[in-house]
Amino acid sequence: MFFATVPMLGFLWTVWWLDRYDREPIWLVGFVFVWGALISALGSFVLNAMGSATLMQFMDAATADAVGAIVLAPIVEEPMKASVLLIVAASRSFDNATDGFVYGAAVGLGFAVTENFVYFSRFTDDPWTWVQVVAIRTACSGVMHAIASSVVGAALGWGRFRTMDLRIASFGIGMALAIGIHMLWNALAVLAGLGNGQAFIVDVAIFIGEFVLVFSVFLACLQGEHRMLLRELRVEADGGVLPPQHVAILASVRRRNRVGWCPDGVDQERYIKTATRLAFRRMQCRLRGNHQKHVHDEARRLRHELRAMLGTKPLPLT
Repeated sequence: MFFATVPMLGFLWTVWWLDRYDREPIWLVGFVFVWGALISALGSFVLNAMGSATLMQFMDAATADAVGAIVLAPIVEEPMKASVLLIVAASRSFDNATDGFVYGAAVGLGFAVTENFVYFSRFTDDPWTWVQVVAIRTACSGVMHAIASSVVGAALGWGRFRTMDLRIASFGIGMALAIGIHMLWNALAVLAGLGNGQAFIVDVAIFIGEFVLVFSVFLACLQGEHRMLLRELRVEADGGVLPPQHVAILASVRRRNRVGWCPDGVDQERYIKTATRLAFRRMQCRLRGNHQKHVHDEARRLRHELRAMLGTKPLPLT
């Protein structure tokens, strides 16, 4: 249980920490993680068992196991993991692709806890084999689940405030990619289990490439948030909502956490959070197809809150 749980929690904390500009509520990230470990894992176990029993009616046991691992498991498990992402995507804490990466990784890592525990319990007779299983599943299989689910989450986040057709299309593409990543990993793992050593090397090499690619996209999304904060807060500064010199500070993780720049009597943490949230809402209001009234209402409320906090007034029309 220790080796199944602690490394996944470590990975989860790292992903949550990297979301520097607008971190997700820790309780919600934890909820998604637990959902992956319990609901998604249990549902997948039941459906995989039913599917395997059906396959056994049409083919021998070895073939059924291979087909179940390569085809059935990814088709069952990825939608089961995505179920909680569809729920969280409707919350006001789910803003963009960056948030999708975080929640997707959370459910994938939660799922990996349960799956790893099951696998780790099967190899207790041979210590060396057990160590190998723990190392491979912790470093690769568990992270593979996080990668696959984070792709779905990012797709949901990208389409969150866009038109319905784009939302459906992005979710479909994300799900197809997740299932493909899972299928490819399992297929090469099955070949490796049959004695093909090269298949294992190829599997790990492809996994590393997928990890680098997905992580690079995640970092690019974070950089996009930096540019968005600069763009949206400049407009607010031009409107007199906040001082122009604060824009670059609020858009920098390093500078915004320093002391001394925030006006006396203003809660610095609250100021940062309110300004950041306003920037996100401004950006969402401008997305084509976003007619969600609560987003526009919240943008106005946050603007008034900032004015009250800083004591600023609207600039006169010229």
